[in-house]
This record gives sequence, structure tokens and C-alpha cells, in this order.
Amino acid sequence: MLGLEKFWAMLLIAAVVGAIVRYSPIVPQRYRVAASAVVVLAVVCYMPFTVNTFRTSQLTTIATWSIVAIGLNMLTGYSGQISLGHGAFVLIGAYTAAI
Repeated sequence: MLGLEKFWAMLLIAAVVGAIVRYSPIVPQRYRVAASAVVVLAVVCYMPFTVNTFRTSQLTTIATWSIVAIGLNMLTGYSGQISLGHGAFVLIGAYTAAI
């Protein structure tokens, strides 16, 4: 199996298993979101051992931007604040990575 096919297969497995755990009647209602996040995180953490280094680099980029987006969404969505600090921290990280 090529690297791209294995990458997409692992992402599909993570999404399907996460959805199954999320909407499963076996897991209590208050633990469903946390349990699905743990399952998806476990599959994604296993991915670097199965795909090549380029796909691992793409996975890290996706994870980094997801963390930035979730943090900004929590700040803006829950408290209604506008944050220029997020952009500054992303800028500092990108500048450091470029150097």
C-alpha cells in the first residue's frame, strides 16, 4: 500500500471509530465526546509508525493548525473576546521554525 493510501486509510479509521464511539449507546452520555477524542487521538498517535516521514510531517502540520484553531475558537466562541495574541504566537513559532 502506498503512503498516501495508508495515510487516508488511517484517517478514515480514526474518523469512523471516533464516530462509532461518539454515537454508541454503550458508553454513557457524558463520556461519549471524551471517549471518541481519546480513540481518535490513539489512532492518530499510531499513524507515524505506519506512514512515511512526509505524511508524518503533514500530520504534524494538521495537528498544529488544529490546536491553533481550537484555541482561538474557545477564546472567541465562549468568551467573545478578540485575540491578537494568537496570531503573534503563531508568528513567533513560524519564525523560529524558519530559522
